[in-house]
Amino acid sequence: MKLKKVALLLAAAIATCATGSALAGTKGVTGKEVADILQNEGYKAKLETDSVGDPIIRTSMSGVNVNVLFYDCKNDRCDSLQFVSGFDLEDGTTAAVINKFNNEYRYAAAYLDDENDPFLRYDFTVDHSDHADHIMSQVGTWEDVLNSFIEATGYGDEGE
Repeated sequence: MKLKKVALLLAAAIATCATGSALAGTKGVTGKEVADILQNEGYKAKLETDSVGDPIIRTSMSGVNVNVLFYDCKNDRCDSLQFVSGFDLEDGTTAAVINKFNNEYRYAAAYLDDENDPFLRYDFTVDHSDHADHIMSQVGTWEDVLNSFIEATGYGDEGE
């Protein structure tokens, strides 16, 4: 009986190690995996390839266009993602607005282009084993910050 319990425990340990190894082999995500995750959650997600051959997804969140950029890619799997949105404001905005936002929100970084139009970006890694839950948790954080940024910059107040 003891031998049977030891054998069962050993089999369970081997299965756990094998599962862990399989998960370790899935570090990072592909563009298709992220597009599928977003589409399964009701987002439109157009998968394309950027100028250096990495995936890029064009989507919309909180009523604005969002690009999902992929970084640290090897063999079609990428270890980090970046959400980016830009806002074409008729009169742009000020560095003071952007600095105030950056001081209040730690998860994202805002900046101005050469026409004083505001941009917002948010980076995160995807080295967790449950990609869908992790990515969707990051989408939730991004949308919270994005909505605050829309409010801070007055986007939409100009009838856009």
